[in-house]
Order: sequence, then structure tokens, then C-alpha cells
Amino acid sequence: MWDYEPIKTFYLLKELMTKPLILYLPDLNKLFIIETNVSMVGVGAVLIQDGHFIIYISKSLSLKQVMSIYEKTNTSYHACSHQIEALFVGKTF
Repeated sequence: MWDYEPIKTFYLLKELMTKPLILYLPDLNKLFIIETNVSMVGVGAVLIQDGHFIIYISKSLSLKQVMSIYEKTNTSYHACSHQIEALFVGKTF
């Protein structure tokens, strides 16, 4: 029988994993952070501002695409940059 704490943690985790991810609108006057993640089968990047997600990009890699970790990281930055460009086209700073 489980104690109260593991049950509480289970339901909290369940709630957090089933809630939709909320993306925020960027404030062009603040700094951005790009975080990347790579694995054997895919790459991903997140544009973050003030701890909030602005853009999330994920790209699958085929098994034929043999890349070094540096190439995968570059691929994730490249994928993210195209999405970021769409935010900033026509904006003046």
C-alpha cells in the first residue's frame, strides 16, 4: 500500500504531463535563451524568455543520418532559427 506522499506525487505528475504546453508571446525588448537537446533519433530546440516557452521545435532524424553531436546541435539551432526568423521579420529594434 502506498503512503500519501507517493500518491500525491503521482497525481501531480499525471496532471503536469497531461496539461497542454502553453507558449507565450515574445517581448522583443528582453533577452532570449535557446536550449537544444539531441539524441540518436532526433533534435529539438526551445526558445525561452523569462522562463516561459516561446517556440518549441522538434525534428526526427532517420537512421541514415549519421551525425556527430556537434552536427546534431547545429541542426537543432538551424531548425529553431527558421522559426525565430518568422517572429522577427519586419520588426524594428
